[in-house]
Amino acid sequence: MKKTLATFMTLFAIAAAAQAEVTMDMVLVAGSNTATMMIGSGEWMWPDAPAGAVADNYQIGKYEVTAGQYTEFLNAKAATAATSTLLYNGQMGTDSNLSVNGKLGDPVYGSKINRSGDDGSYVYTAVAPNLPVNYVSWGDAARFTNWLHNGQGSGDMEAGVYALNGANTAGTLKTAYLAGRASDATIFLPNLDEWVKAAFYDGAGGFYDVPTTTDTYPDKRTPVAGTNTANIDVAIVMGNTDALLPVGTFVNTTSPYGAFDMAGNVNEWIGDSYIRDDWGFNSLAMGNAFAQPLGSHAAWSSKSGGLANQNDYRRGFRLAAPASAFAPGDVNENGVIDADDIDLMGEYIRTGIAPTAANYDLSDDGMNGGTDGNINIKDMDYLVRYLVETSAVDGDGNLIFGTQYGDFNLDGEIELGDLTRLGTYYGVGDTWAEGNANPHLDELIELGDLTMLGTYYGASNGGVDAIPEPMTMSLLATGACLPLFRRKKR
Repeated sequence: MKKTLATFMTLFAIAAAAQAEVTMDMVLVAGSNTATMMIGSGEWMWPDAPAGAVADNYQIGKYEVTAGQYTEFLNAKAATAATSTLLYNGQMGTDSNLSVNGKLGDPVYGSKINRSGDDGSYVYTAVAPNLPVNYVSWGDAARFTNWLHNGQGSGDMEAGVYALNGANTAGTLKTAYLAGRASDATIFLPNLDEWVKAAFYDGAGGFYDVPTTTDTYPDKRTPVAGTNTANIDVAIVMGNTDALLPVGTFVNTTSPYGAFDMAGNVNEWIGDSYIRDDWGFNSLAMGNAFAQPLGSHAAWSSKSGGLANQNDYRRGFRLAAPASAFAPGDVNENGVIDADDIDLMGEYIRTGIAPTAANYDLSDDGMNGGTDGNINIKDMDYLVRYLVETSAVDGDGNLIFGTQYGDFNLDGEIELGDLTRLGTYYGVGDTWAEGNANPHLDELIELGDLTMLGTYYGASNGGVDAIPEPMTMSLLATGACLPLFRRKKR
């Protein structure tokens, strides 16, 4: 009975793990530049070379890939001894007496991913899911990338972005590495230029010395709320079980484009390589690890290899994606253009700070798609009137996109249901769904929102701006005042 229960629990854990979907928070790196910076300056194993020129917009991971995200990958693809040996390193775990795949676990440096179960039904658990994953090889990072590109779940990890096709030796990985990424990749390891631009470029033709939007050496681990703090130069001693820190720990320290931890935590595999006569073929990792002092430009590299080279506590990775990976207007990058995207656009216009870093520059005139380098009401107009998804359908049963200001329930019409929402949250709400028709102006539902609702009352699906009858305006005013009356009566 105990064995049956244990088997059931293992199968249940596998099923539950398989249901989780990995999502990657990205920040936009926009603009074309030809300026470069010198990387290396004689640093160990590094080719002194200019880098950082990128012509096209792209996205880069806001955070390093986490233990939780990599654990979902392991649970989907590493149930057997063969795949576990390929993708999992016992030194990721928390038990110092653990020997997995012939490697002794080390609790000091690992990202705390534990394995349980038997061959064919291995289950992995992330004890600290927000730590960056480490002890991964370039091949591990490439397989994780392929898996995401191919839809996760049972998706192929051997091809898609990188043509691995079973590569697990230095020679076979070198072939895949040098072939580069597929032209239609929806997600990938950033190349050297992409990584350097996201980490150092100031947006005006220059580069910072440190990937924390500064030229000043960062503080070591404290203050957490500082604007120039990094997880670097940590003493390597037994018992130091918090050497790695959760991604984004230093909440006010980012690269110029809003990416966290590019100066510390783990080195990050990238998608470039080079040949150096005295070392041979090398794959590259960028950024500093927690155990390293900050280099002159935080560059580091390591030879490409198979299983023998995944044992490094310093190695992790960060992913990138084309700027076009998400539809225009999907500013929170969740696959749906909805009220949340309107709220985020409004926050950007109000504050000038992107809550996320998707592309907010949607239109140069409010009526047609395009960019003008500015984020303003024209972009909001285009998002609301042409891009946001409504629940309305056309004669062929297709969803209709675009509505008008005041359609708070996004049903394609501005009518009594929207008035009710505004009245319910008048004076207390702050989102589009609650009745904020002017999220680009303020965070309070008040008379300006009522006026906007009145302007478009009766309009549908982004159509003609309807001017309400006097009785309608009276109804709107009465509806908005109801909550005030109720509060006063109390």
